[in-house]
Parts: sequence; structure tokens; C-alpha cells
Amino acid sequence: MRNIYPLLFLTAALFASCKPEKNPVPPAEPAVKYVTKIATAENEYREYVYNSEKQVSKYHVQFISGSGVTRLTTEFSYVNGIINTAASQAGSIFYDTEGSRVITVRSFRPRGSEISVINFLYYPNGLVSECLEKISQPDPGSPVETKQTYEYYTDGNLKRINYYLRYNRFDPFELTGYTVFAEYDRAKNPDKFFSSMIFLPTVVFQKNNPLRIVHY
Repeated sequence: MRNIYPLLFLTAALFASCKPEKNPVPPAEPAVKYVTKIATAENEYREYVYNSEKQVSKYHVQFISGSGVTRLTTEFSYVNGIINTAASQAGSIFYDTEGSRVITVRSFRPRGSEISVINFLYYPNGLVSECLEKISQPDPGSPVETKQTYEYYTDGNLKRINYYLRYNRFDPFELTGYTVFAEYDRAKNPDKFFSSMIFLPTVVFQKNNPLRIVHY
């Protein structure tokens, strides 16, 4: 409240000394900046390409692996401004949406066989609460379903991810581990991706950059 009095005084002084313009010019809106590259090293980076609607149309990720430098490119398509498909060397993904919100993601191998179906649940504020994946053709002894649940701080930053596996569809999920994002900085996090191919345009998991991550 201590700042209101100088503000009122300044307003009164301006009105007393100046006449309002008949056709005031509205202030220009600040230009929106779009991130095109995030690099952690010369050969390890992520690049973003945008379409005419300023939506991500291509996503390049390059990293160093045991076999050398690996580069993957994912291309996204949209229908009426809503994300529809994603395709890369690893396969393809089809999105089912309600409005602009992604509800279901179906992933396929390059030759066409289905890998899994992922369903997303949301909190009332629009943040993802749960991600449930059903494996289409599980190998013997491997999980038939995976699940991740998400917890957030009051400012909207991701606080914790819990990881679950289920080896039989009639058995309960088993908690196999969790990740805690223990501390964040104040800078804006430019990356919105859930993974290299799954992009949820309406969701920001981390508004700021995590400073300390603990895996259990």
C-alpha cells in the first residue's frame, strides 16, 4: 500500500499539466521470442523449427551415445491449429484431443505395428495429473502397463514424478521409484516438451529451471 500515494500524486500532476490526446496511440506489445536452440555442449543440443502459426513443426535433438553422435528429428502436423501427428526415425504418434488438450497418444513403430496407448489425466488447473500407458504387445515377463503421477508446487512447477509398473492387468501397480525436483531458479525455462515425440502444447511442466533433482 505504501506505493499508492506517489502513484496518485503523479497521476494528479500529469492531469493538471497535460491535455489528453484525442487519438492516443496504444503502446506496442512486446515481441514474443521463440526459442530456436538449447545447447548443453557443441554436439548436444535441441533445435526448434516453427510454422507460420508459430507452432513447433520440427524438433531436432542431438546427443552423444555409445555409438557416437546421434541426431533425431521429429516433425509435427496440425489440423485447424490442433496438434495431430508426430513422426521421426523411431516411429509415429497420433494424437486424440479434446479442444486443444491432448487426451490420448498412440505410438507406432516405423513398420506400422502399435507400441502403446497413453492416456493423460489433468488437474482442474490444466496441469497433468497422471499418464497411463498400456503396452500393446508386451514381451513375456515385461510390464503390461506403466503409470506416472505428477505433483506440483503452488507456483505450478513440477515437484515430483512417481513411477509405477504393472506386470498383470489384474494386479495393482507397483511403485518402482520417484523423482523429486527439489529446487528451482527464477529464470524462465524455454523447454515445454514431455519427451522427444510427445508434445503437450497446453502444458508447462517446469516454468523455471530445476537446480536440484533427486532420483529415488
